[in-house]
Amino acid sequence: MEIDVEKVAEVALGFEHSSEVIGAVAGEIAKLAFDGDTAGRNYGELGARIALRFDGVEASFRRWSEASEDNAGALRASVAGYQGSDGYTASFMADQGGRR
Repeated sequence: MEIDVEKVAEVALGFEHSSEVIGAVAGEIAKLAFDGDTAGRNYGELGARIALRFDGVEASFRRWSEASEDNAGALRASVAGYQGSDGYTASFMADQGGRR
């Protein structure tokens, strides 16, 4: 099996970029404030329920960012492992004079 190392590295870079962007969005979400008091008169209870769910949005974006970063790391490790195995095999075959 052959892997296009450059393409896999590009995908890893894409995951890293996505992680940065998603992390930035999470940071912006964290700056927003919403609670029962800001919901307006007669909407305190509803505002509190919305705020409870809204608080989970930032955490979800943070987890998404971390997962994207983890995927990038896994892809980079796969590329490194593939390159190491490929290099070892090529070296072994050269030492054997091309014999299997």
